[in-house]
Amino acid sequence: MPALLVHCYAKINLGLLIGPRLPDGYHELRTIFQTIGLHDELRLEVSGRAAAPAVEMVCDIPELATADNLAARAARMILDELRMRRSVRLTLKKAIPPGGGLGGGSSNAAAVLRSLPALMGKRLRLGRLMELGAQLGADVPFFLIGGRALGLGRGNEVYPLPEPPAATVLLVHPGLHISTADAYRRLDDTRVAGPALTTDSLGPMISYCCGGALRGSMDRLRNDFEPVIFSAYPELARLQRVLTRAGASPALLSGSGSAMFGIFDSGAAARVGVGEIRRRWPQWRIWTTGTVSRRRLAASLSRT
Repeated sequence: MPALLVHCYAKINLGLLIGPRLPDGYHELRTIFQTIGLHDELRLEVSGRAAAPAVEMVCDIPELATADNLAARAARMILDELRMRRSVRLTLKKAIPPGGGLGGGSSNAAAVLRSLPALMGKRLRLGRLMELGAQLGADVPFFLIGGRALGLGRGNEVYPLPEPPAATVLLVHPGLHISTADAYRRLDDTRVAGPALTTDSLGPMISYCCGGALRGSMDRLRNDFEPVIFSAYPELARLQRVLTRAGASPALLSGSGSAMFGIFDSGAAARVGVGEIRRRWPQWRIWTTGTVSRRRLAASLSRT
C-alpha cells in the first residue's frame, strides 16, 4: 500500500487589513502570510482499485475525524478530479491548535491536494490545485505555495514574496477557540462601514515584509481584528505588551486569533519572553519555532 508522511505547517499573518463587508458576505483582505515550523503530521495511504472512491479519516482529536474534515474533503476532491476509484486512509496527528488563527485545517487540506496525486502516480498543475483549494477555504491556496506570500481578495489570491533568512518565532496559544465568523461579526458591529483598502494602505506592510528582515516598527504592521478581539479577551492585549517588552517586534494576533506571535532576534531573546509568559500564564501553550521557506515546505511534501 503506497504511503506518504507529510508535515503540514502552520501560518502567521504579518499584518492583516480588512475592508468593508462585500455584497457576497465576504470581506476584502490584504495580508502577508508566513509559514512557521509548528506542524501537524499527516500520513496518506492509498489502496488498489476499489468499487467506489472511499476516504477514511483518522485523527488523535476524535471530533476532527469526520467526513467534513477539510483534509478528507480534499481527498475526495482529488479522487473525483482524477476519476480514480481508490480507497484513501488519512491519519492526522495534530499539533496546531484548532481555532487559533494558524490555518491548521487549511494546511492539512493543501498537503492532501499536493501529495495525494503524486502518491497515485498522477500530476495536477498548480493552477488547478489553487482552484480546487479555493473551493475548500480562503487560506488553502496559500498553503499550496507556502513561505512568505501576499494574500489579496478573500485571502485566496496569493503571490509569492521574497524570503529573508529564517527568523525566531515565539508562538503562544491561550487555550481559547475563536470562531472566525464570530470575529468578523464583532468587527462589522463596531464600524458602520469598514475602510476601503487602497494601494496606499497596503504599501507600508508590503514594503516592510519585502525589506529583508522580519523585525521592524510596530506601526508598520497591524491586524484589524485586534481591537475587537482584545476587547473581548483583554488578556491577549496584556500578552502583546509582555511580548513587546521582552523584545518582540512585531508582536501580533495571527488571523482572528486566539494565537499570538512575537518575532525575536534570536532564540536566546525569545527565551526571555517564554519565562515571563510562563510566570504570568503557566497554563498557556508556548512554542519557540521559526519561519519556514517555500523550499522547505515543498521538501516536506515528499517525505516518506
